[in-house]
Amino acid sequence: MWYVYFLKLSNDDVYVGSTNDLKRRFSSHNAGKVLSTKAYLPVVLKSYVAVETEQHARELETYFKSGSGKAVALKRLIRSPKSTDYFYPDFVAELQDGRQLVIEYKGVRTQDSEEKDNIGRKAEETSGGKLLFLMAFRRDEAGRSVTDQILHKIGQGG
Repeated sequence: MWYVYFLKLSNDDVYVGSTNDLKRRFSSHNAGKVLSTKAYLPVVLKSYVAVETEQHARELETYFKSGSGKAVALKRLIRSPKSTDYFYPDFVAELQDGRQLVIEYKGVRTQDSEEKDNIGRKAEETSGGKLLFLMAFRRDEAGRSVTDQILHKIGQGG
């Protein structure tokens, strides 16, 4: 069995890796033996996916490191450390230029919307420009409608 795993780093970034021995690999990360994560200890195992072959695991790892894969992982697999529930955005779409647009809609600001906004912003920030996140409200601080908020986010005015 092979695993694609998601680690929450001490700087709140998410590390994606794959292995055929999840316990050993997780121990290696927390022992500081993995160059990519040793500066961000301790790490926390947030989720993993088990598959039959190494090839499938490597393909999934590559996918989850992409913009659309990060959106799926954020939506379906990764929970915020302060969260009491999974974050399921209201809308995910691939734009014509290949970027992913993730929208969470709230009529008004709440503690829950602030947390989801933080999660979405972090995903956007770490996506290398491949993911856009919008926490949409009936009217934003600039007085824009939801449609105008979306157009503004994707660079089409608004």
